[in-house]
Amino acid sequence: MNCPRCGNVFEGEVILCPSCKDYFQVLNKAEFKKRIIAGFIDSAIVFLLFYLHFLTAVFAPFYILFRDIATRNGSVGKFVTALSIVDLNKRVRADFRQRVGRNFFLAVGSMAIVLTAMFEFIPVAGLLFKFLRYGSFGFFMCFIALEIVYIFNDEKGQRLTEKLSNTMIV
Repeated sequence: MNCPRCGNVFEGEVILCPSCKDYFQVLNKAEFKKRIIAGFIDSAIVFLLFYLHFLTAVFAPFYILFRDIATRNGSVGKFVTALSIVDLNKRVRADFRQRVGRNFFLAVGSMAIVLTAMFEFIPVAGLLFKFLRYGSFGFFMCFIALEIVYIFNDEKGQRLTEKLSNTMIV
């Protein structure tokens, strides 16, 4: 691990840097139940955007991508459940790039669903788009299920995309 103040590299989960003696936050894994509740709240918002009106469906992928910059803690669900996104190296609040990066693949998956739904009303070719939409939806749901399994089984409670963006929910 690196000290956020002096950059000294050391092993273990200490809260005091051996070099500069600076204290920093100890990261505790967020409760699985809280993460699921936060996920349901955010999913309800996405569901409303998808099914409220055709025009609002376009905003659903953008909400997914930028949801973690909505409040100081992250998404609306994280705000309600008092969870926060933390940079694992610096042990401080994750920056903009990390907050957006951890949701990138989910946003791309939802964008595929929206785009295929927009074109499924075209005669003949619409059948192909309808097939693609159901395939995109199935892939999206499998990805979400994989992320939930990853959260449950990981020692830090990280989902796969949090590992890629080097963040953790606390």
